[in-house]
Amino acid sequence: MANRLFGSVAIAAIAVAGCEPATESPPPEPPTEASGEAALDQQRAEDAANLLAAQEDNENIATIQTAKIDWGQANRDFAEQSGGNGESNFSVASAGGPEPSVPILLPSGGPVSVASTGGGPRFKQTADGYYAVYKYENYDVIVNGTNQVIGTRAEGARDEALKFTATAAGGQVALSRYGADYLVEFECYTINPATGTCIEEAEALGVAESLVIRRTRGN
Repeated sequence: MANRLFGSVAIAAIAVAGCEPATESPPPEPPTEASGEAALDQQRAEDAANLLAAQEDNENIATIQTAKIDWGQANRDFAEQSGGNGESNFSVASAGGPEPSVPILLPSGGPVSVASTGGGPRFKQTADGYYAVYKYENYDVIVNGTNQVIGTRAEGARDEALKFTATAAGGQVALSRYGADYLVEFECYTINPATGTCIEEAEALGVAESLVIRRTRGN
């Protein structure tokens, strides 16, 4: 009798235990190898992007060439140009100096007078060209000339188209003559709040159009 009672109690205990919900174990931590692989993939992607950028830079460098200058036409234009507008310019001395890499173009007259102060223009020849700095009334004018061109260009190409671009400092005009590239930059002393600049496109083009040859090779 006692054995049957004990057996009944044991069976009941087992039944109750079977009704209790099982305790779920926490999910396993993700393997550290996965994060390591993700980091490696990211590093490989960055390395590939850096390599591509380096290759593109090398290709751009490879396309930089020395322009073929039409010195004959430059010399003819220099000989034919008339004086009378050079009171605000300065002569580029040829004696004792290196031959220029490009025909040297400088402003002649123009719609805005050169400021009376400032000690005159500054001029410097460089290995690939030159630059000159003029102090105008409302801005500096920096004329740059270079024989370095990106891409291909026909020998002696003489494209005189002027292209104006507004900049944060004022503006700039790009042009090509005799196969060389020139950039006329305008750096404002103060910005007009109404226009956001100190120079308008027509005024900048007028200064660029006033460029005349001050020196070529052989003179």
